[in-house]
Amino acid sequence: MSRMDWKAFLEHEGDEILTSLKKAEDAVVRAILGIWLFIIKTIPELARTFLLWLQAKFAYACRIALRLARIAGLLIAWAVIVFAPIKVYPGIITVSWAVLAVVGSYWGLQRQFVKHQRVTITEVKGGRNGR
Repeated sequence: MSRMDWKAFLEHEGDEILTSLKKAEDAVVRAILGIWLFIIKTIPELARTFLLWLQAKFAYACRIALRLARIAGLLIAWAVIVFAPIKVYPGIITVSWAVLAVVGSYWGLQRQFVKHQRVTITEVKGGRNGR
């Protein structure tokens, strides 16, 4: 029994139907290789890109959360400084302390706002920052 020559048997040169079938076979092979390349190459690249994006967004969200926590802590400290004496020693002196503390806080905020505005105007004019 002789061996069959598959290469000669599947020869498609010159035959229209066999050439079309060979092109279809090559297209299916390329599709299968495309699946393999997509799984091995593209999905890890997409995952890496997604993780980098997620890391940047998470880092930004952490910065915002940390800043909000610091502001909350400062507000709590301010409230304790202003209103804790009223709870500990109720009376007219502690109420006047709270009023003075609130007025002083407002004055400090107003002063900081005016100072910042003055520095901004000086920088726009091109001079020194006024400090």
